[in-house]
Formats: sequence, C-alpha cells, structure tokens
Amino acid sequence: MLSGHLHDVAQACGGRLHGVDATFAGVSTDTRRIAPGNLFVALSGPRFDGNAFLEAAAAAGAAGALSLRAASPHLPIVQVADTLAALHDLARLARARYPGQVIGITGSNGKTTVKELTAACLGERGSTLATEGNLNNHIGVPLTLCRLSPTHLHAVIEMGAGGLGEIAPLAAMVRADVAVVTCCAPAHLEGFGSIEGVARTKGEIFTALGARGVAVINGEDAWAGFWRDLIGTRRTLTFGLTDQFAVHARDVCLLDTGSRFQLVLPDSSAPVELSLLGRHNVMNALAAAAAAHALGLDAATCARGLARVQPVRGRLERRLRSDGGVLIDDSYNANPASLEIAVRTACTGSRKVWVVLGDMAELGKEAAPLHAHAGETLRTLGVERLLGVGPLAAHACRAFGPGASPHGSLEELYEHIEHSLKPDTLLLIKGSRSAGLERLVKRMTGGT
Repeated sequence: MLSGHLHDVAQACGGRLHGVDATFAGVSTDTRRIAPGNLFVALSGPRFDGNAFLEAAAAAGAAGALSLRAASPHLPIVQVADTLAALHDLARLARARYPGQVIGITGSNGKTTVKELTAACLGERGSTLATEGNLNNHIGVPLTLCRLSPTHLHAVIEMGAGGLGEIAPLAAMVRADVAVVTCCAPAHLEGFGSIEGVARTKGEIFTALGARGVAVINGEDAWAGFWRDLIGTRRTLTFGLTDQFAVHARDVCLLDTGSRFQLVLPDSSAPVELSLLGRHNVMNALAAAAAAHALGLDAATCARGLARVQPVRGRLERRLRSDGGVLIDDSYNANPASLEIAVRTACTGSRKVWVVLGDMAELGKEAAPLHAHAGETLRTLGVERLLGVGPLAAHACRAFGPGASPHGSLEELYEHIEHSLKPDTLLLIKGSRSAGLERLVKRMTGGT
C-alpha cells in the first residue's frame, strides 16, 4: 500500500503541510473503515463533505489528512484546492513506484467477471492485487492503485464509465501493460449518447498503452475493427469461440453448473472446468486467459486459475428457491445485451423459464423502445412468462404479449410468484441496481 511521509504527499499533490511531518501507510476516504496510520482523504460531493470528518479521522487513528482546510487541532493536514484531484495524484505516485505488471479491463459487460477470472489465473503464479467488488470509477480506481505493494507481482484494475471520455483519465492513471476490452453494448446510453460513443470511450483504454503493451479485444465484437485502428502497431491478442482468433475454445459443453471446454492459446492448450453459467462466461474466461497469456502464462496455469472462480453474488448465480426450484440471480445490473445473454443461458435447459424484469436504467431517450424490443426478444427466445416491475419494464410486458404481466411493486410481484410459480419452472431475476430486485431474491431463497 502507498506509504511515506506527509511531505511526500504535499509534494505529489502540490499541497501545503500544516503540522508535523508524520508517516502514513494506506489511504482511506471513509472514517468508518479507516485503519490506524492511514492517510484520510476528505472527499466532498453534493451530499457529503469529508472535511467535516477530520476529528472522526483523528479519533480513528489517521496519521494525517488531505483536506481543503488549513488546520485541525488533532491531525496534521496537507491542504489542497481539490481533494479528488489530490487522490488522483496519490494514485499516480503509487503507480510510479510499483515495479510489477498491470492489467486494465473495461467493456460494457463482463468487466467484473473477467477481472476475477484474470486475477485467479495470475494468482497461480504469485500475489495479485485486484479491484475490490466493482470499485471501478474515478474514486475506486485511484483507491485501488493506492493499495499497490511491491509484494504484488501483478495487479488487475477494472475501469468503468457512465459517459463519454471517462476511461481516458483512468487509463492514464493505471498505465496498463495489458489493456482488455470485453465488449461493446448499449449500456449507459444516457451518458454516451450512442453505441459509437460507448465504443469510442471503451477504446480509450488503449490511449495509455505503451509501445510494448498488449491489447486484448473481443474478436467477435462488431467494433473489433474500430479498436484495431486505435491500437495500431501494438501487439494484439483476439479472443473468441472459433479458431480464427488467437485465444479460443474447442469442444464447448454447457452444463447446469457451468461449462467444460478446451482452452487454446497460441502456444498451448488445456481442458477447463468452469463454474460460471453460460456461453458468455466461456468468452469471459477466454478474455482472462488472453490477458494472463500476454504476461506469459500457459494454458494449464490459466485452466487451474479459471477452475477456482465461483459465481459473483447477483451475477448469473444459480441458487435454490425455498420451494426447491431453481432461481438464477442476475439482479446486480442490467442492459439489453446482458439481458439477452442471461435469458439465452436460462433457456438452454429443458425447464420452463419465467423471467422477472426490473427497469433497465440509464438508457436515455431509447429506454422505452429498447425495453419493448427486449420484450419481443424474450418471447422469441422461448420464455413462458415475463413478470415486469417498474414503468419501463411495462413496455417489455406489452411487447411480449400474452403471458406477460406488469406489476406496480415488489410486494405485488412476490405475491403473484408465490401463488403461481411451480418448483419445476426456472426463474430468472434481472434488472438494474435501482430496481432493488435483490430483495426479491432474498425472499425467494429464504433470506440467504
């Protein structure tokens, strides 16, 4: 983790030190989670002001603070004009000190899963730092970089964006040795304006890739050629399900509990047992293996790492309902592309499939037609019943036609399911975070 003297912080951030030149180890922005000896960064926003918590930071054992204020009676202060910009400066300092190899990952879907899979592969070779959860924005990325330690042989950093131009500054901070784009899909269109805006912003990860860096792209994606133009002469590894790609899979077998396939790298191959559902997770595993191979791992090592990864809560997680039936929990987030992937995965077996759909957020002016198109798609994929909750999901229900029912609340939806769902019917639950569908999952799985 980043450590040193407060005068190092002042120098890196262009700030002024008030008080003793204490030493610190680690960086925190939350006084509830601060560890003794940490540097507290007093971030401010529309609903909070970290500068009001300097005394709480001191009481928790902070060694000092980055703050807009000039003084605190119990805490040395490095005063700066902008604490978020100062946090970014600290991240750049941490990255400059780090001697290991860094993989950066972005994309519309699969970022967190590919991050976990990549970290598991690299973990077979040595200590690996990875983004915690999905702390992938302008605060989470620098905090992750500040956790870098010389004991880490590798780091895997996830980068997310909700609008145009948001990846470029993160990529410049991360300075990845390997840059991965998982895919481009219509997500966060409210911020990007168009699918081209999504592709351009995801491609910004390559702007900070050095001449000896390696780009990893989804060769099956419609925007692969566009990204190749951005990459230029730098080494590129493509991944996909057929042998036209450098990293690919053979003999894919989809199972109720995951998949089996033969991982093929440019110089080796190995069988893989994957505990993640769906063909798209085979693609995610290929992306991870390509990134790990770029740092020298062979197929057998990657296969061992991939086999260790278990489903992330709320991301196509197969669970048992209280009635003994099967529930696929994909409630963590949603966009039209990830919805179709989830439904295709659910419909691969012999069971009847019901889908609970919450509103898919941040789709801008295209929200209503995209939900309607989703309803039509679910009908053609063989979904028996579509149960919507939320005003946008109602558009999907109307387009789905007979067998669909919109609901005004989660309670109303739960009562409908409780009285009509049979144990032999598979239930897929999918929606954006704002839909709160994890509460429905909790009730249907007995509160686990």
